[in-house]
Amino acid sequence: MEIGLYVYYDGKKNNVFQKGLTEYKIGALACEYARLRSADLREIIYSYTHRNEKFSKDIFADAIDCIRIETERKFGLVISIMFATELFQAIYELVDKSKEELDKYFFAINKEAKNDQIKTYILENSQTKKFSIDTVGNAIDYAYYIFATNYAIFKICFNRIFNDDSCIEQEQKDNYVDMLLSFYGENFNIQKIDYKIMNIEGKFASIYTIQNSASLLLFELAHIIETDTIVKKCEICKNYFVPKNRSDTLYCDYPYHKYQSKTCKQIGPLLKRAKKEKTDIFTKEYRKAYMRLKMKTVRNPNRSDYSEQLKQMVDEAKEIRKKVESQEIDEQEWKTWLDKFSGH
Repeated sequence: MEIGLYVYYDGKKNNVFQKGLTEYKIGALACEYARLRSADLREIIYSYTHRNEKFSKDIFADAIDCIRIETERKFGLVISIMFATELFQAIYELVDKSKEELDKYFFAINKEAKNDQIKTYILENSQTKKFSIDTVGNAIDYAYYIFATNYAIFKICFNRIFNDDSCIEQEQKDNYVDMLLSFYGENFNIQKIDYKIMNIEGKFASIYTIQNSASLLLFELAHIIETDTIVKKCEICKNYFVPKNRSDTLYCDYPYHKYQSKTCKQIGPLLKRAKKEKTDIFTKEYRKAYMRLKMKTVRNPNRSDYSEQLKQMVDEAKEIRKKVESQEIDEQEWKTWLDKFSGH
């Protein structure tokens, strides 16, 4: 049975088939998928109402569809389809096994994942502490575990490719890139991408069915490289996106997490202005405090404590300024810090 993300790629953009066509720029599928934290999906899988029913293909298929619909409502099209696809693939490979084969299989899985943090997290609120497909809920939990493991690999590779953070060792980054590139060569079997040619409105079109997380990244990366697509990091939400028009765009078009009715692009300039105003106020007050303490050291050259305070103030100021700019501390907190050096 074929299930996955159906993509019509014409060399310039992607169109996703799901109740019509939804257009995405090259790279935008992977960027949207990378916005997810897999832990955020646990609430959805636990909300399915027939978790305690005995496992059957039909009920599990219904569960996947319900989970897909709810995931799309909360996280969008790409995440919902990829999540549903990975859940389905994890169980589809097991449904025709005998009870003896399943027992042997899950004995090995549970033994191997005994101290696995992902397993512990998934089964934290479950009635059982081991994987099986005895009930629909058991099957969903196990499929979620497979998805979370696969998604973690996707996210690590995605971040290593696009993250320009200097704290990441270049050698480590190169290793991940080399590993990915090997999937286009000697390890191409990792790709789960089906290909068909369809006639759409009188023209032949290449239709790809992407069936796992790694394949989505491989599909997008190849076309990003081929088309020199620019991928940027949003200055507000810190997620990656593909600019729709100007390559110097600073903010993405996704909803800002604190105000879902506004996008990062809409709220970004306002936050930047507010941030600058707060930083300017801090700078002004810091300079006043610095000059007062500096004058004390000049007038009292024998007071070593003033010199020590001034050094401490200067040393700490850089970190305090960072926290002011990132809004980790408010005005009252940095004023309390300044008061330490003013004798108030």
